[in-house]
Amino acid sequence: MADARCGGGMPVDDATPGGGVNLFQHGDADLDAPVEDGNALQSVRNLDGLGVNGVRFSKAQFAWAVDDFVGFVFAINHNLTRAAVGEYLLQRGTQRHSSTPHQLAKLVKEAVHLGSIPVSCCPSGCMAFTGGHAHTVSCPHCGSPRYRPASTVPTRVMPYWPITPWIRMMLLDEKLSGFIMESMHDARRSAAEPRKQYADHYDSDTYRGWWADGTITAAPRTIYIMLRLALDGFDPWRQTGFKGWIVTASVMTLPADMRSKNVSTLPIFITPGPNEPVDMDSFMALAMAELNSLAAGLDGVRPERTARTTSRHWLCMCAPTRPAATR
Repeated sequence: MADARCGGGMPVDDATPGGGVNLFQHGDADLDAPVEDGNALQSVRNLDGLGVNGVRFSKAQFAWAVDDFVGFVFAINHNLTRAAVGEYLLQRGTQRHSSTPHQLAKLVKEAVHLGSIPVSCCPSGCMAFTGGHAHTVSCPHCGSPRYRPASTVPTRVMPYWPITPWIRMMLLDEKLSGFIMESMHDARRSAAEPRKQYADHYDSDTYRGWWADGTITAAPRTIYIMLRLALDGFDPWRQTGFKGWIVTASVMTLPADMRSKNVSTLPIFITPGPNEPVDMDSFMALAMAELNSLAAGLDGVRPERTARTTSRHWLCMCAPTRPAATR
């Protein structure tokens, strides 16, 4: 392997950034344009057949570019402007691989690829054109046209960030997968004993019911991960009149102090605005399809230092704010 300071080429293996295995079976190129509802839903359901995590860098490739990653973290932690990042990269000399902010950002972006699925939405943010409205050409709530004039290009698109690659990345991490496995075993031990107090989600009637009816078992090759959805109906950009709502997924099968950390929470989508959503179910369609697929089982996951297993995921909690709950 070429030395990281000598400008040698990146080590070549089956996970080369920009090539290698695509996270989506239909290929990254198809994500450049919005997809129709049927294809989008199928893309989400197909995620359970992935054989890789979202990480595209091997350990050798990370070692090759470690100085660049250090520079990126330094720039983020110190909130450097683009001009400052460029100056910082020049000060490091020419022995590093990324000499411009563009090259550095491209390297980091290609290192971890979660991907997103574009979903056609009402230009006013009323609804997403999913389900029974997959072929609707105008919003039934406000009458806004779905497509641009004389074209089939949607006027507004909402990115949906799928849960499945995120779960695979967490299970591949040695520390996170260890915490998940430990929390799963604690939950099953607690559910098998008489409830003494309500201490966590595994003391709920829902979780204990799954244990009692055999939905959750002590099978050694199955990982059970509980998920939580949060629907925030707060207007984050109220001063501008923008009303985009965010929906996030969190892993509950972790120690309580880790569940609110960034690595444990994924923003699934943000409604596009500018108005508040009228039909929230249409925005939730992709999330519900993927959750159904995850509940059926995610085969071939490989937690750190363990054999290939099946991961099953259930939505054990949904926490909407009052405005979101009314939708």
